[in-house]
Amino acid sequence: MYSALPTDHHPDIDPRNDGRLDARERGFGLVQMTISMVVLMTGMLGLVSSMVGSQLLARSAKEVNLANIAMVSAIEEFRYMCATNFNTACADFASGKTLALPEGLMDGATLKARVITDEAELSPPLDLDGNGSTSDLIANVSALDVAVVEIAVEWPSASGTNYRLAYLSIIPRAEYADTQVTPPAPSDGSGSSDPTPLPPVIPDTTWIHNQAEIADGAVIGADSSYEQQCSIGTGTTIGDNALVKKFVTIGTNCTIGVDFTVKDRSIIGNNVTIGDGVQIDKDVQVGDGATILSGTKVKNGTVIAPGATYP
Repeated sequence: MYSALPTDHHPDIDPRNDGRLDARERGFGLVQMTISMVVLMTGMLGLVSSMVGSQLLARSAKEVNLANIAMVSAIEEFRYMCATNFNTACADFASGKTLALPEGLMDGATLKARVITDEAELSPPLDLDGNGSTSDLIANVSALDVAVVEIAVEWPSASGTNYRLAYLSIIPRAEYADTQVTPPAPSDGSGSSDPTPLPPVIPDTTWIHNQAEIADGAVIGADSSYEQQCSIGTGTTIGDNALVKKFVTIGTNCTIGVDFTVKDRSIIGNNVTIGDGVQIDKDVQVGDGATILSGTKVKNGTVIAPGATYP
């Protein structure tokens, strides 16, 4: 049996509830509102913290990449010195040497290099002078059959931590046996003279930034552009119509075809062969002895292993 409702009955009021609004219709109270605000603020703080952490991580990754660029550049400098005079290069670095970083590359960072002469310092041990022992402390660098050079970058990170990144490069004396310069004796009969390396070959139609470094013995083609802080190693040949962007390092004895493009911060190792029309994007690393086939486009951040053929 149904009873009639009063004519002034509000549709949201239950007469059985003393005329009060149903709980579902009254909305949030003060307690519910406070809880909601706390939950919302906690979520926003977590989001901000995640964004800050991502930015710090991205910046740290960039710093590590720049440190790698600086170390590769230092290795190339040492290899170039070895190509001229192996003993002089080892003696110059034996006591440790602080090298200049490219301007603006890493503020507050230091770049240091040294040739290791204590065989016991290496793990696993290495026979540096070829006498069969791996525990010698070599006093005379002219006895070295192998130069182990340590390159280290130290810098204060954006996160407040001091970082150190080190790299060891093993360079056999025999690798440069055919490149050592034996200069003619001077006319005064003293029996010694400074070697005179051949200058790089640079056509008039090629533009070289005043902070670019083209090593002696390099040959580069016409109608090309080489931007600031790029480095081309000795013995490397690059064809016409090349575009080499900022902070690019190209090693020694590379052969690179025409219409070549390589973008910022990419590193190309030694003895690399690159065909015509190759385009290399930013932050690419190409290992020693690798081959990149003509017409290839290498994507941003690609790492090509030493000795590999790509693609």
